[in-house]
Amino acid sequence: MSIPSSIVIHVGKYVDSEDRLCNHDCLFCIERMEPGRSVNILPSLSEIREAVQHFKSVYSEIACIYVAGGEPTMRADLDEILFLLEQHCKKIVLSTNCDYADSRNVLRLLQSHQVYEVATSLHGASAKTHDMLTRSPGSFSHTVDTVRLFLKNGFRVYVNYVVCAQNVAEMCQAVDMFSGWNPAIEHLTFTHYARHGNAFYHEELSFSVWNHKEDIKAVLDTADKTGMDVRFRDFPICLDSRIAERLESVSNINILQLSGDDFRIVPEKAPSVEIEQCQTCKFETVCPKLLASNYSEVAHGG
Repeated sequence: MSIPSSIVIHVGKYVDSEDRLCNHDCLFCIERMEPGRSVNILPSLSEIREAVQHFKSVYSEIACIYVAGGEPTMRADLDEILFLLEQHCKKIVLSTNCDYADSRNVLRLLQSHQVYEVATSLHGASAKTHDMLTRSPGSFSHTVDTVRLFLKNGFRVYVNYVVCAQNVAEMCQAVDMFSGWNPAIEHLTFTHYARHGNAFYHEELSFSVWNHKEDIKAVLDTADKTGMDVRFRDFPICLDSRIAERLESVSNINILQLSGDDFRIVPEKAPSVEIEQCQTCKFETVCPKLLASNYSEVAHGG
């Protein structure tokens, strides 16, 4: 069996649950408020060990492990988790919101395990927008400060920006902000939110990409001008042909689902763009399968 590029282990997600261990309550969170029964038990160290061993028995090797959650740094035993994982994989990436009470403690912990890659999130170019979406006052400032700290200490940092009606107009500002940083982040990914989980209850997040073609064009113009690595996930390429060169796929990522003794390996569900004018489209074979929704009937193309 071919080796997947990476696996994601949700160490901060309750087993068979509708909630996560997280200090944010993002309006668009695709896990919070999902159907399920909460047994209020986080996966234990022994369960994580068994899951990793099961994965290796299927694939024989792990190229990369994403330690996700919720917020993995909220676990008191994160040190033990990282020690366990580094026995099975050389490349570990911490998936985190970088909103810490003491960022230097997290920095020292990651350095002690030779973990120098972080995937984080920023959902606006201003504290007002980001903090409103995360429902965590001060989170924008904490995240920015922590990312800068990681960068100064030689970390590779990837930033994800979930685009919705409340922040779509700030996309270009975000590119401007990050393109001026030195040291620089590795890349900035704009992900179209999915109306699922928390977002299902917040209609105010919905927007039409077609009404923001100029915003997206400005993002691409800025990226071209600065040479910044800007990527798109679940945006139709017919908005701008340059998107085709910057598509980011999650099709090779596998999630290790921890559910009692059943450690299933399944493809990650990618959010999608709901497009009405896509019945017949010349981009049908090019526009990513990412546009196929896991949650509703959506036409392909653009």
